[in-house]
Amino acid sequence: MDTQKKIVIAVTIISVFVFVVAFSSLYVQIEIATGNVCGCAIPVWLFIPLLSSIGLLIGTLIYYLLHGHEGIVSEKETAKGKDAMLAAAGMLPKDEALVLKILIEGNGKMTQSEIMKKSDHSKVKIHRILKRLAERGAISKTKDRKINIIELSPQLKKFI
Repeated sequence: MDTQKKIVIAVTIISVFVFVVAFSSLYVQIEIATGNVCGCAIPVWLFIPLLSSIGLLIGTLIYYLLHGHEGIVSEKETAKGKDAMLAAAGMLPKDEALVLKILIEGNGKMTQSEIMKKSDHSKVKIHRILKRLAERGAISKTKDRKINIIELSPQLKKFI
C-alpha cells in the first residue's frame, strides 16, 4: 500500500474516533443536564477509561499502519542488498572486492586471519588491502589483544 493511501486511511480513522468522542461527550452532557445521570447505557464514570482505551487502540493501529513494517527486512531484501553491494564491489580492484565479498558473506564482521584464509592472499597483501579499505571508510579495524577484528562500516551495513 502506498503512503498516500495509508495517510488517507489514518486520517479517516482519527476523524471517526474524534466524532465518536464528540458525540459521546454530547450525549453524556445532555443526560446530565436532564438529570438522568444513571439513565445512560454506559455509566458516566466508565466513559473516560472506555474512550481512552479505544484511543490507545486506534493510535496503535495507525502507528502499525504507517510504520509497522519498517525495520523488518525479509531474506529476499537482504539478498538483494548483498547482490547490489557485490555489484558495486565490481567497481573496486579485484582484491578489495574479494575482501568485501568475504566480509559480507561473513555477516560484516571477521578476524583478519579468517579473511586471509578465505582469500588465499598473504598476510601482508591482506594488511594492505584492509588499510586501503579503511582509508576509504568501507571498514573499521579494531585490535583485540593480538587479533585484528575487521568490520564493515555502519553505512555499508545499512546498505546491506
